[in-house]
Amino acid sequence: MDWGCEHVKTVATGSAASQFVRDYAKVVLFLLKSKKSPNQAPPTSLIDMTFKKTDIKLGIKPSLDPLACVFCYACGEYVDGQELEKRRLKVLCRWRGLKTVPNGTQTNGSATNGKVNGNVNGSGPSSFAQPSISSTRGLRGLVNMGATCFMSVIVQTLIHNPLIRNDFLAQNHSLGLCALKRAIADGTITYSDFCDYYEELPENIQLESRDLPLSTLITWANATLAPNPNNCIACALDDCFSKFYASATVQGYGPVSLMISSWNINRQLAGYSQQDAHEFWQFLVNELHGSSLVRVEEGRDEDRGASSDIPVQFKNTWDSISESGACSDTADCTCISHRTFGGTLQSTATCNGCSHTSHTYDPLMDLSLQIPNKGQATLSSCLDKYTAPEQMEYFCENCKSHESVSKTLALKKPPVVLSVQLKRFQHTGSSSSKIDTHVEFPLYLDMSPYTCSQEPGLVYELYAVVCHHGSLNTGHYTCMVKGRDLHWYNFDDVTITRVDVQQVLSARAYLLFYIMHKI
Repeated sequence: MDWGCEHVKTVATGSAASQFVRDYAKVVLFLLKSKKSPNQAPPTSLIDMTFKKTDIKLGIKPSLDPLACVFCYACGEYVDGQELEKRRLKVLCRWRGLKTVPNGTQTNGSATNGKVNGNVNGSGPSSFAQPSISSTRGLRGLVNMGATCFMSVIVQTLIHNPLIRNDFLAQNHSLGLCALKRAIADGTITYSDFCDYYEELPENIQLESRDLPLSTLITWANATLAPNPNNCIACALDDCFSKFYASATVQGYGPVSLMISSWNINRQLAGYSQQDAHEFWQFLVNELHGSSLVRVEEGRDEDRGASSDIPVQFKNTWDSISESGACSDTADCTCISHRTFGGTLQSTATCNGCSHTSHTYDPLMDLSLQIPNKGQATLSSCLDKYTAPEQMEYFCENCKSHESVSKTLALKKPPVVLSVQLKRFQHTGSSSSKIDTHVEFPLYLDMSPYTCSQEPGLVYELYAVVCHHGSLNTGHYTCMVKGRDLHWYNFDDVTITRVDVQQVLSARAYLLFYIMHKI
């Protein structure tokens, strides 16, 4: 059973299970009842839950009200899982007077293999298309704003990437936080400005916000700085995540902020000409790296007295924000891009004259693989070709002569999420063409043979496939993604269709995204 993390599982399946189910249901019910007052925070007794029988501390943070996610203090991050969602749906359906919990995204008992527009369940009454059920799964189409399908498919792969999703939903990069950091850096605002604001708050609001310095600072920033998501890719993506996971609608969404910010940052993306989805993925990953903010931890003030003095935790959090910056370019970068897609590639050169071996290491964000011209095309054969020995001329430092060397590539540090491009577009001289060969790929990919150690057990699980249809110059992009309910969905702009595994495996993939089966 998927509970999100081992600590939640220990609580939910152990001696404290009844307390957990009861308290979690209380929070979900509170969130449902407080929709008319979205800025109202849950009572402190519901925000943090310590289970005495296990000494495990879990919490529900107001910033994630639409999801009712659980914050695990042991892991230091938000977690969610299918079992948590089942219990949330159970409370939700009872609150709405439904007798049964919908199966997957299906709410009326009929099949969901038909096409739908901006809605996952396409055959039932529209009144049963409950946004808060489907929104927790991030199932929402994207409006084609003029040859922007290349953008849509990449956004869908990020929306359904669990590492990227959890990072954004935990507000590790939010519009308000980014605006606050920029304003602190350029001197637009000072800490004394915030102090003036805090001292004017009612005493009960001051007390409620003592334990949430970061959330309070972000709320203030949103109200005073007029943050603009068009200047930062991470902010634009944060807006996308909020529209996918916290919106009251499942209609197709137009990622205008992402498009405008992309145009502002990279003028080659401006306009409505067809772009390459892989190049756009590289652009987004690079921008996420550049705009990464060091994680800011919310300090806790144990003094709950009635004093209106500003708790020191606000100053500590302010200093933490002001000292954080864009992440470094080192191999140890901890930004969300490198934590998710980053790996290390080892190149080994062996001199054919003296057998001397040397190693070089390069950062790896994705693999670009050639499609074989002859024989059966499989992902394994593409990887075999990529890692096969290559003969080349090289000056050997050991024997001090120009000799032929054998060069091989292998994964030194495998990425958590493996991004693979199958090179379907060929450019030779003045001509270009598209390779339309079907490349077989598995649901589970064993990458052990392609690592330096070759130790068994490095298995990746497929979670997203991007396809290019049509010719080189007049094509269209779609993608298929494995949802949180373990069903596969095809995204064609605003149209979402549930598909089976065989349809996924028969696709002519351009991009493949695998995640480690056991992280």
